[in-house]
Amino acid sequence: MPRLLALGRAYANYLRRAVRLPDLPHRFWIEPTNTCNFQCVMCPNSMEEVKRAEKGDMEWPLYTRIIDEIGGSPRDVNLFHRGESLVHPRFVEMIAYAHDRGLKTRLHTNASLLDPKTAEGMIRAGLDYVSFSFDGYDKPSYEAARIKG
Repeated sequence: MPRLLALGRAYANYLRRAVRLPDLPHRFWIEPTNTCNFQCVMCPNSMEEVKRAEKGDMEWPLYTRIIDEIGGSPRDVNLFHRGESLVHPRFVEMIAYAHDRGLKTRLHTNASLLDPKTAEGMIRAGLDYVSFSFDGYDKPSYEAARIKG
């Protein structure tokens, strides 16, 4: 029930156009990596400016510090953004670390790197929600959108 009250307070503050809010956000996005094994036509990673940006994985101490600082405040943590999270070598550990601190974890993935061992590891680590990207109803249309897919 406290989360429901916090959502109600957030909505009331929104209606009042409040500049300062009493609570932390209810959902956080953390990008474990900004690298991806695809080059999808609709993704900002396909833009020249982004292609030239330095690529890499979030370092473990930074990740644990973020999770520790936000504590149990948010309802959940999205462990994805523009990169493909399954590229990160410690992704399953990231799920477990957040889960062990009472946070629900969410993943959106192109699933191309998902194998039975990783899938089982994510479930055992406590992943709460997963969704998949599928663009196209047949092989040619999928490969037209999901370059290198």
